[in-house]
Amino acid sequence: VFSGGEYGGIILDGKKNRLENMRNLQLVKEEDNSITGYGEGGIFLFDETGNFLSRPFESTNYVTNNINADGYRVVTTTGSGSMIAFNEGFIYLLSNDYSEILYSIMVPNGISAKGIYHQGSIYLLSDMGVLYKLNISK
Repeated sequence: VFSGGEYGGIILDGKKNRLENMRNLQLVKEEDNSITGYGEGGIFLFDETGNFLSRPFESTNYVTNNINADGYRVVTTTGSGSMIAFNEGFIYLLSNDYSEILYSIMVPNGISAKGIYHQGSIYLLSDMGVLYKLNISK
């Protein structure tokens, strides 16, 4: 798996295969040694050797956060558009395997700053300077 600002993709049989939707990925090693990538195009899952498994979450906006929060995933996106006309981003609460969107909140201009999970709360800073503190109620 490779990802950069210009392009990203996978290497199969020693050959680069460019994939437009895998640019600018942030890669995270999971507890089971699998790899999760998030960024342009959504969330991508890979096995421990880097083989592509699936894309469980798609987004036309840039995925900026993928936070593990006590058995859930909190995923955020930026807004999209030109400097004059920004669109909304979202905060999503997903199941831990990304198979189900449990809740979502629209955020003007989206979330681009790195969020954190601390003592049962998720802290996110929007592009408009609003600090969000969210608690998950089961």
